Amino acid sequence: MFSARYRKQVSFDVWHEMIVTHWRMFHGKVLRTGVLAQTGPGATLEIHLRGADEREYAARFTLIRLAGRWWIDDVHWAEEASDQNTLRT
Repeated sequence: MFSARYRKQVSFDVWHEMIVTHWRMFHGKVLRTGVLAQTGPGATLEIHLRGADEREYAARFTLIRLAGRWWIDDVHWAEEASDQNTLRT
């Protein structure tokens, strides 16, 4: 599901290590979602969630549509600051 460009930037081993290291973030409850931008064949989505560790996170995905399929072209995530709408890394 990752675009060819993203696969060149982030190897499977690096991606897998991130999932294993930060599993609590990836096992959570979605609090809200939204589309931040949509231009041409691309879209940027943001998902706010509460992880298994009870912390709140925001994940931002850039998607591109190629050959009739959506591909993840970039991913950024961070723990959200508890008192504001900003991301804390």
